[in-house]
Amino acid sequence: MLKSALNNCFIIAFYDLAFPFYPLAKGNILYICINVTGKSMRKKLLWLFCIAVMSCVTAAAAGKAELTFEEPLYDFGRVDEEGGEVSHDFLFTNTGDEPLVIYEINTNCGCTDAQFPQAPILPGEKGKITIIFSPEGNPGEFAKEIIIKSNANKKKTRLRIRGAVFPKQ
Repeated sequence: MLKSALNNCFIIAFYDLAFPFYPLAKGNILYICINVTGKSMRKKLLWLFCIAVMSCVTAAAAGKAELTFEEPLYDFGRVDEEGGEVSHDFLFTNTGDEPLVIYEINTNCGCTDAQFPQAPILPGEKGKITIIFSPEGNPGEFAKEIIIKSNANKKKTRLRIRGAVFPKQ
């Protein structure tokens, strides 16, 4: 009986939209089943059209945070291996219209570390991410990528550092 009921309906899935139908939502996906058999098909299709328009309006009105860096690449130039750690502050602005939350920062090796703000960055506010590179045991040229995971429009943002480590004398 359930199978025949599903054969006669449209199943609509809306992903990541803010709807007033939270009891019908499962995770970030909203499922709506509209039976299209019978005499009232015009009303059902009109209802389907209204839901589609409402979803577009809701999606357009939903704001997002936006992570904008002044410079996404920094060149350390020459770094002496015995000189100790070097660091750089990447300055950014939340150019979106929602608070920005940085969840996590991934570096691609143990020689690179990151410090970032734990509190949300309000729209229009500035912040900084400090990248620390340890040259010890890493002679030669280097190029590192840092991946920032946040609630911004672009879920993953990349920063890059590079330079050349000169070995101990």
